[in-house]
Amino acid sequence: MFTQKEKDIVRSLACRVADLSALPVMEERKLLWKNKNALRDARPAVLTFPEGAWHELLPAGILRCESLPAREMEWKLRARIYRYEHFYDDFVVEPVYNVYRAVQSTGFGLEPEFIKRGDPKRTLWDIDDTLGCVPRVWDPAFQFNSKSWHYGSVLKDWEDVEKIVPPVISEDTAESLRRMDSARELLGDTLELRAVGVNRVSLIPFNFYTKLRGLEQSMFDAYDHPDLMHAAMRRLTDALESMVRQYEALGLLSLNNDGSYVGSGGVGYTDELPSPGFSGKASRRDLWANAESQETSSMSPDFHAEFVFPYERELIGGFGLTAYGCCEPLDAKFATLATCTNLRRVSISPWANVAVCSEQAGKRYVFSYKPNPALLASGYDPQHVEQSMRTNLALCRDNCTEVILKDTHTCENRPERFEHWGKTVRKIVENL
Repeated sequence: MFTQKEKDIVRSLACRVADLSALPVMEERKLLWKNKNALRDARPAVLTFPEGAWHELLPAGILRCESLPAREMEWKLRARIYRYEHFYDDFVVEPVYNVYRAVQSTGFGLEPEFIKRGDPKRTLWDIDDTLGCVPRVWDPAFQFNSKSWHYGSVLKDWEDVEKIVPPVISEDTAESLRRMDSARELLGDTLELRAVGVNRVSLIPFNFYTKLRGLEQSMFDAYDHPDLMHAAMRRLTDALESMVRQYEALGLLSLNNDGSYVGSGGVGYTDELPSPGFSGKASRRDLWANAESQETSSMSPDFHAEFVFPYERELIGGFGLTAYGCCEPLDAKFATLATCTNLRRVSISPWANVAVCSEQAGKRYVFSYKPNPALLASGYDPQHVEQSMRTNLALCRDNCTEVILKDTHTCENRPERFEHWGKTVRKIVENL
């Protein structure tokens, strides 16, 4: 299936990854993350996720393989090496390559309008445990699209609520085996191959509600149609619960207590998972899960507490550890979040008041601080970057802080900005 040239390219990169994984600093970084996730005192940990900017750092022109599977593996291995060589963060290089099992879903019955038109996310983005959200640069059909996507209302009345149904989950075992055989042929024995089912569990019913209803209409619904909103959220929550139960029954869940990307940034290293008495078959109590409510950014804490969080808490409550939040400011919502007893990581977005969040969070949660990506995406002022980071990291120096740079959808084709940012933050956190 693959040419000898492709095998040589991929295996050479894989050997470099294996060499990096053996460096003593990798064990030090694992310990840093375990201490962080256990809420033990440790210096702020740092991770960089270029996300949309990856296609400017590692464009398709650098790839030498020709077949699509080989190009994907080549790009992802190059990205791991690039992270180590240029970002100056606490990324742990592991000697493992995940092969994702072919898990399938029939959907929730009622689908958002943009999926009916052809979901652009499916051809544009990929979620990788090691790298986070990355553009599919390796695909010859890839073309970065910076335009917004329209969500028209398909949930119009009570009859439409009844169309929301639990998905049927299954696995195409033949395809799962084919993927593993393909990866083994390419990599040989250079890296450990690990079959991974579902290890990133995001349970966000309100996100799906706004895609069905439209964001603007969702804001009016709390006043004009609260019963409809509650009914739809109930149906969505029940459907998501059914999905998780099927994952468990079919043995599709995989542990994420390693370098897996969890929440909206951060990694899962912890000795607290899997749960005591783990039998080898993962259930929800053995995993991290996450939820968030970006769509409620302009809505009141009372709205969040009534229409959103109770349903999310019901879904994530049975998991071992959970993370909450993404780009929404959570300043005024900590009292509500505190009702979730297994919450461990909270996102502090660029639009949050860091001082208020610092006081609210204390050392109860991992304080997942997100610097403003615009500092890298639109011009670059080294002095402003350093001053901004010094100010905000001083405010949260007494929290269990991690610094997660993400949502940098462009660096204006200036990759050196990430390197300078990493060196700057590294200097600040070591001096703290």
